[in-house]
Amino acid sequence: MADYDSLSADGLLAALAQADRAVDLDLIRACLERREALTPALLKALEDGPDLDWEDEDPRWFLEIHAGFMLCAYREPAALPVFGRVLRNPGRENMLEWFTFDLPTAYGPAAIPMLLAMMNDEDAYSYARTTAMAMLVVVAQERPEERERILAVFRSFLPALAEDGTLPPGTQDEELWTWIALSLADLKDEESQPQVLALYRADLIDEMVMGNEQQYLDYFYQERDEQPRDYDVLEVYDR
Repeated sequence: MADYDSLSADGLLAALAQADRAVDLDLIRACLERREALTPALLKALEDGPDLDWEDEDPRWFLEIHAGFMLCAYREPAALPVFGRVLRNPGRENMLEWFTFDLPTAYGPAAIPMLLAMMNDEDAYSYARTTAMAMLVVVAQERPEERERILAVFRSFLPALAEDGTLPPGTQDEELWTWIALSLADLKDEESQPQVLALYRADLIDEMVMGNEQQYLDYFYQERDEQPRDYDVLEVYDR
């Protein structure tokens, strides 16, 4: 059994870099005890990402992921702007998939400004913006006090309806409407449902994402298991 407690910060980082996917939980426990010493190197590993010249089997490909998980465990504020840059990078799309649920669960409301900035960034690629929406949904589900704040942002993306409940003439298609509608359905927001239905009837919802109008309604009213989660990095690695 490795004696991780005796390792220097550099030694712990080197052990993480060689850990691949199968990480010894004792290594993670040791890292949890060394936040101050490890944080600068973990921030750098998260920011820099992998070296594209590494061989496919090189375990260091996972170091950015380990760094992100540890920084989430620390709830490190300095990591949020780094995550904001990393998650906008199309070359690091895998990071969106790794952190969709763990980042908002770990940081909660502290992540909202970063996620809103990413969602509203018209220069960011679509997957980054839509994943930011999914992360905001997680925050709203787990932190009820933030629900209305997040719903208000989502609602603001949708077009206002005319007095007869239809879309104004000449309403132009917007790529994000489908994903906004999905986020609002995830949160069961009845206030915005007439706008979503109007978008369906104007053929402005991508049915490849949301299904048809009836499938949307079925999904909207489907029971959700919204038990509050708590970010525990040991459980993340254990699973």
